[in-house]
Amino acid sequence: MKEKKTWVFCTRKDLRIVATMIVICMSVAMLLGPKPVIHADVPDLPEIEQNVNTTLMDSIEIYAGIFSTTVTSSVNPTATLAALAVIGVVEKSDVYAPNVAWLQSVAQFLDKIPFVRTIGDLPISNPVCAILLIVIALGMYLLHSGAVSKLVTEASVDKVEKWVGMFVTIALSFFPLATSHVVTHAASDDLLMRAAQEGHYVTIGTYLVILVLSLTSAVFNAIVYYCIYRCIDTVELVAAVIPLKGMNIIVQIVEAILHVLLVILQVFSPFLSVAISVILMIIGLLLFHKLSMLYDYYRYIYVHPIWRGIVRHGEKAPFVHEKFPKRGFKKYPGVQLAIPTFSAKRTAQIRKKELVWLIIKEEKPYLVRIRPFRRVKEFPLSDLNVNSETLYLQKRFRFTRIMTENHEVELIISNEYSHQWNELLNKLQMIDYRIIEEERERVKEEAKEAKEAVRRAKREAVEREWEGKLGRLMEKLYGAERVPVTVGELPENRVS
Repeated sequence: MKEKKTWVFCTRKDLRIVATMIVICMSVAMLLGPKPVIHADVPDLPEIEQNVNTTLMDSIEIYAGIFSTTVTSSVNPTATLAALAVIGVVEKSDVYAPNVAWLQSVAQFLDKIPFVRTIGDLPISNPVCAILLIVIALGMYLLHSGAVSKLVTEASVDKVEKWVGMFVTIALSFFPLATSHVVTHAASDDLLMRAAQEGHYVTIGTYLVILVLSLTSAVFNAIVYYCIYRCIDTVELVAAVIPLKGMNIIVQIVEAILHVLLVILQVFSPFLSVAISVILMIIGLLLFHKLSMLYDYYRYIYVHPIWRGIVRHGEKAPFVHEKFPKRGFKKYPGVQLAIPTFSAKRTAQIRKKELVWLIIKEEKPYLVRIRPFRRVKEFPLSDLNVNSETLYLQKRFRFTRIMTENHEVELIISNEYSHQWNELLNKLQMIDYRIIEEERERVKEEAKEAKEAVRRAKREAVEREWEGKLGRLMEKLYGAERVPVTVGELPENRVS
């Protein structure tokens, strides 16, 4: 029976981080946001009744802009923050550059877009943050343009960038909630006038609707961001591993063009920006499952060994991998071996390049699949080796393989354990494939020597044949007094 696909490829740790961010942002928006309390039915200020609850539509337009920003941020979080900071500075040009007329004109144009109009209230909307974020964004483009630097940043800087982008996405989702002022009874006319001047206030019912919309938007945008960011990051990682010169630079150029187009669409055509963002979201969700498996494969096979070689050079890798899930420790207490493993081809038990864990249970190797929110599934390695062939361990330049001689079984693990080769062989009770390679080299040398012997015999036979012909010719020329000659010799006296 064909196994059903799962769309859950995030860890429990990731879910806890996202949930914590949502709680923090919602609490700040509800507790620390400005909430003037005014009266809606004041005869002297009829414009208040006209504006009450009209901000709900503005909030929906802002949510659409936040969704577009989420997709843009998932393509490149740092560059998106830099773009938001620059737009915020332009929005506040009356503060930072009051004498620059063209900036004032651009700011007036941007004021027509509800989401862009609120960017000026972000903490990063100042020239210092804008310049700093631009420099960081350019630096990230340069780092990702190199294959080795991308593999290094994947295990360090990229993690920070990912969660910063996630936090900004969630914080923006609660932005309409933080800027909404609740309308109710109040005794102070001064407070009423101040709130009327700010012009963004709603009734309690509308405020509750905005609260629900903000929470829904935060969860939805977090999912969209996570999926698209993982897809883009996997493409960058694959480009870093593919042995084609300049592939990383090409990917970064395409990514930069896509990011610029998304930012331009957000400013000049918000509705088209939302449509494009929806298309990218659908593509990201459809590719998420396959690209997630590729991401895990390249991360465990290439990124982790390189990062360990840099940070923990000379230190032995633990046989129980540091990323082994907690559910695995609960299921197998006291486990002595847990190595991330991938199959080089699809089998009845596992998919091609799907992450499973190689463990030792009852002194036999088992493969274990541990997925979030699903039952732990295990099966012995003998289920793959149906013909009971001898299993070998082969160390190659890029990875280590567990395989049979006919490649019926072919599993891939990282080279982190190359300094503990004999221990790994003993734990897995396998044979070093170098024995087969040396035997093949010996057979190849013997075959080469046999061919050389045949060629030598043929050459000697040809030489003897020519010697015979030359001897017969000498007999005709010199008669019985012929001096034996060999090939290459000529008589000193010739017959005229």
